Amino acid sequence: MDKRQRLIEILHERSFRTGHFVLTSGKTSNYYIDVRTTSTHHEGSALIGDLLIELLKELGGADAIAGMELGAVPVVMGAVARSYDAKMPVCGILVRKEAKGHGAGKRVEGIIRPGMRVLIVDDVVTTAGSTIKTIDAVLAEIPEVKIVGVAAVVDRNEGGREALADRGYALKSLVNVKELFALGERPA
Repeated sequence: MDKRQRLIEILHERSFRTGHFVLTSGKTSNYYIDVRTTSTHHEGSALIGDLLIELLKELGGADAIAGMELGAVPVVMGAVARSYDAKMPVCGILVRKEAKGHGAGKRVEGIIRPGMRVLIVDDVVTTAGSTIKTIDAVLAEIPEVKIVGVAAVVDRNEGGREALADRGYALKSLVNVKELFALGERPA
């Protein structure tokens, strides 16, 4: 079985539930995908990391991978960890929802410099609101950064891809929600 198919199985088993849920976007949904239960699992983290490194190769490489707290943090760190063994080392950039109210007051944590090539990642894309906030925060910190791509572990197919396209970014998703439904519903 290939890595992508195995990731779909793990996401279906650990992260996909049907029922009534309120999403980050405020929308209600008859299903929920908690990618954190996969991205914090040893095998899930390794698969996500490996698949993101494969995507980086397709994109011509990057210097860093950036994502918003909390859902994208294990996604970023899984890819960072796997990048070393893949001989494509990247740094992790973590974006806070709000700037810290103490210390240096930073919103963007990690190594970030002008000219860096950065892949933006998210755990789940619905409307792409948090993904766009991540892009904006990284570019506000260092406008000379080049965003080489935008990726999500799961695309819910609810307008996020189009919202990113309107901003000039093509979304690459590791898994499409239809692939999770194809394995059957999983009541909460």
